Amino acid sequence: MKQAEPAILLVSGDHREEVVEEISSRYGRDYDVVVAGGLGEAVAAATSLVSRDVPVALIGVEGSLPDAQGLVTIDCLHALIPTAKRLLLTA
Repeated sequence: MKQAEPAILLVSGDHREEVVEEISSRYGRDYDVVVAGGLGEAVAAATSLVSRDVPVALIGVEGSLPDAQGLVTIDCLHALIPTAKRLLLTA
Protein backbone atom coordinates (compact mmCIF):
# COMPACT_ATOMS: atom_id res chain seq x y z
CA MET A 1 0.00 0.00 0.00
CA LYS A 2 1.29 3.46 -0.93
CA GLN A 3 2.14 5.72 2.02
CA ALA A 4 0.17 8.96 2.20
CA GLU A 5 1.84 12.15 1.00
CA PRO A 6 2.97 14.19 4.02
CA ALA A 7 0.95 17.29 4.83
CA ILE A 8 1.45 20.86 5.94
CA LEU A 9 -1.48 22.17 7.99
CA LEU A 10 -1.98 25.94 7.72
CA VAL A 11 -4.39 27.84 9.95
CA SER A 12 -4.99 31.34 8.70
CA GLY A 13 -7.75 33.92 8.85
CA ASP A 14 -7.13 37.42 7.51
CA HIS A 15 -4.05 36.57 5.41
CA ARG A 16 -5.20 33.21 4.11
CA GLU A 17 -4.58 33.83 0.39
CA GLU A 18 -1.05 35.14 0.90
CA VAL A 19 -0.07 32.38 3.31
CA VAL A 20 -1.45 29.59 1.13
CA GLU A 21 0.14 31.03 -2.01
CA GLU A 22 3.58 31.35 -0.42
CA ILE A 23 3.63 27.90 1.20
CA SER A 24 2.06 26.13 -1.79
CA SER A 25 4.48 27.69 -4.27
CA ARG A 26 7.48 26.59 -2.19
CA TYR A 27 6.33 23.21 -0.85
CA GLY A 28 3.25 22.16 -2.85
CA ARG A 29 5.15 19.59 -4.93
CA ASP A 30 6.32 17.65 -1.90
CA TYR A 31 3.47 18.17 0.58
CA ASP A 32 -0.30 18.21 0.60
CA VAL A 33 -1.15 21.72 1.85
CA VAL A 34 -4.27 21.61 4.06
CA VAL A 35 -5.86 24.92 5.05
CA ALA A 36 -8.18 25.79 7.93
CA GLY A 37 -9.72 29.15 8.81
CA GLY A 38 -9.65 28.82 12.59
CA LEU A 39 -9.18 26.54 15.57
CA GLY A 40 -12.38 24.53 15.03
CA GLU A 41 -11.59 23.79 11.38
CA ALA A 42 -7.97 23.04 12.25
CA VAL A 43 -8.88 20.48 14.92
CA ALA A 44 -11.24 18.77 12.45
CA ALA A 45 -8.55 18.75 9.75
CA ALA A 46 -5.89 17.46 12.15
CA THR A 47 -8.18 14.72 13.41
CA SER A 48 -8.91 13.67 9.83
CA LEU A 49 -5.21 13.58 8.92
CA VAL A 50 -4.36 11.51 12.00
CA SER A 51 -7.21 9.07 11.38
CA ARG A 52 -5.96 8.51 7.81
CA ASP A 53 -2.34 8.05 9.00
CA VAL A 54 -1.18 11.09 7.03
CA PRO A 55 2.15 12.34 8.40
CA VAL A 56 2.04 16.07 9.21
CA ALA A 57 5.41 17.74 8.77
CA LEU A 58 4.48 21.30 9.75
CA ILE A 59 1.68 23.21 11.43
CA GLY A 60 1.69 26.91 10.53
CA VAL A 61 -0.69 29.13 12.50
CA GLU A 62 -1.46 32.81 12.04
CA GLY A 63 -1.05 34.79 15.28
CA SER A 64 -4.64 35.98 15.45
CA LEU A 65 -7.60 33.90 14.30
CA PRO A 66 -11.36 34.52 14.34
CA ASP A 67 -12.00 31.94 17.07
CA ALA A 68 -8.72 31.68 19.04
CA GLN A 69 -5.26 33.11 19.54
CA GLY A 70 -2.44 31.56 17.53
CA LEU A 71 -0.54 30.14 20.50
CA VAL A 72 -3.68 28.47 21.87
CA THR A 73 -4.27 26.93 18.45
CA ILE A 74 -0.69 25.68 18.25
CA ASP A 75 -1.03 24.09 21.69
CA CYS A 76 -4.27 22.32 20.76
CA LEU A 77 -2.85 21.01 17.48
CA HIS A 78 0.41 19.96 19.14
CA ALA A 79 -1.63 17.76 21.49
CA LEU A 80 -3.14 16.02 18.44
CA ILE A 81 0.04 15.87 16.32
CA PRO A 82 3.04 16.05 18.66
CA THR A 83 5.62 15.12 16.00
CA ALA A 84 4.87 18.06 13.64
CA LYS A 85 7.09 21.11 13.60
CA ARG A 86 5.22 24.26 14.63
CA LEU A 87 5.39 27.78 13.23
CA LEU A 88 3.62 30.94 14.40
CA LEU A 89 2.94 33.20 11.43
CA THR A 90 3.04 36.96 12.01
CA ALA A 91 2.49 39.88 9.65
